[in-house]
Amino acid sequence: MDPRHGPRRRDRTAAWVTDEDPAEIAARKIIEERFHPPPDIVDGAARIVDPIIDGTNMGNHVWGQFLKDYASTDW
Repeated sequence: MDPRHGPRRRDRTAAWVTDEDPAEIAARKIIEERFHPPPDIVDGAARIVDPIIDGTNMGNHVWGQFLKDYASTDW
């Protein structure tokens, strides 16, 4: 953090690891619509922590960007 500019705010979302439907509806959606949520909560946590670790280790501090699959992408 650069003390001249004050604290930086980082908003992260772990993406979504559930479709938030009751189990029976989620099971039906898997069969009927071939839908399943993306990777598990471990993957979601990695997506949150990776930019922080990358910034600390490599000096690649990212802000004001939309990250998808660990890389900046268009909004």
